[in-house]
Amino acid sequence: MSRGDLAAENAQILLRARRRFALRAAALGVLALAFLVAAGWVALAGAETVPAGLAVLLAGVGVFWLVKLRPALALWRGVGEDLRSGEVDVTTRPVSLEIAIGLGILGVQHHLLRSGDELFEIDRATAARLEAGRTYRLRVARKSRTLLGIEEPEESVAAGSGRA
Repeated sequence: MSRGDLAAENAQILLRARRRFALRAAALGVLALAFLVAAGWVALAGAETVPAGLAVLLAGVGVFWLVKLRPALALWRGVGEDLRSGEVDVTTRPVSLEIAIGLGILGVQHHLLRSGDELFEIDRATAARLEAGRTYRLRVARKSRTLLGIEEPEESVAAGSGRA
């Protein structure tokens, strides 16, 4: 693995990722706060109007969402550190492609790229142009581990142009 510098287009990818993580953190924070406020309201309302266990249940759900908030905030901070440092890890290795089906009514497909022990979500167009088992050069932000770019190494590009 080698080091690289953060190019302008990679900074834009990181800024979009930071916005996405900030929105996720804000949504989780609002959700957690709503459940905790509801738990407080139920606890103050008294046992004669609502079941006693409801406050505990609402507080438990609120704490659950607070715990889910922590990784989103860590990713948000990691992207900020990546933007400040400007350092990028560049690695060349074989990749595999996977499709994961999300939970829920819609069952949305997520295209994933696995490189070594790391897993990155990629869009459908990127997944369509990659071949499983081939070696690619990956540019990854150091702290947040955000995938910034995928390209063929110079050796395979030169070998491909020499055959024509």
